[in-house]
Amino acid sequence: MNEIADSYLNMEANEEAFCSIWADRIRFYKDVSLFINRKLPSDYFYNRLNLCKAEISCEVLRKAEYLFFMSNMNCYAYVHEENADIQRRLIRAGYIWIDTMDVMTLSREPDLDYTNKANTDAPVFKVKNVDIPSWVRTLCESFEMLEMQTEIKQRVERHFDKLILLISYVCSGLSHPQPGGCCALFINHGIIGLYCLGTIPKFRGKGIARKMVASGLQYAFNYDLDYLLLQTFESQDLFSFYSKFGFKLAYKKRVFEKKYQNGLKL
Repeated sequence: MNEIADSYLNMEANEEAFCSIWADRIRFYKDVSLFINRKLPSDYFYNRLNLCKAEISCEVLRKAEYLFFMSNMNCYAYVHEENADIQRRLIRAGYIWIDTMDVMTLSREPDLDYTNKANTDAPVFKVKNVDIPSWVRTLCESFEMLEMQTEIKQRVERHFDKLILLISYVCSGLSHPQPGGCCALFINHGIIGLYCLGTIPKFRGKGIARKMVASGLQYAFNYDLDYLLLQTFESQDLFSFYSKFGFKLAYKKRVFEKKYQNGLKL
């Protein structure tokens, strides 16, 4: 039981450390962490109140809301699916459940035969400093958020040494190789997280994501880590997609939102 609890805490710690790259982290009460990126106000991956490892009082919740509301931003709260008490408290405080995050893991010895199934004409490379703009553009094209390029580029440059950034180039049928997909690997608390996995729309279906996953597993092997960690929002409908690679559900987190508009809490 302790091993399961430790694994959960380590997965949460890995994700929180990764989030601190993309948003400003504020610790203001025991195990409660709050992440804010005022340049990306509407994205609830970058902006969140993480309640998955802690209890919280109504007073502390109001203080957390204030930090978002003072910037005219909605407040997003993440809660473990099994923590019914905090969910009820959020609902009573005016929050609405808007999404669910599936936390998934992939063993270093997956069910699929990557040696055969990962073969595709889209080689994967580790990104160097000079390649950061290409990686950022690939990420933003993959997730259709080109307006975020400047902020993401600045964050990546600032924290480049903490990340392993991978990019895949599509070669077949093209006069020059073109970036087709990307991901970020992040090692923290004895876990390697696979984040920002995306493929540019016109290159989807070519096995790029599979190559990225295979590369992530190779890094896990190189660092003697047991599995890859990955999160996906159910609103993106990618659970079945990742399950085909061998990812298994570890646990779920519910995402709640409390809106703020024109100086009024709604």
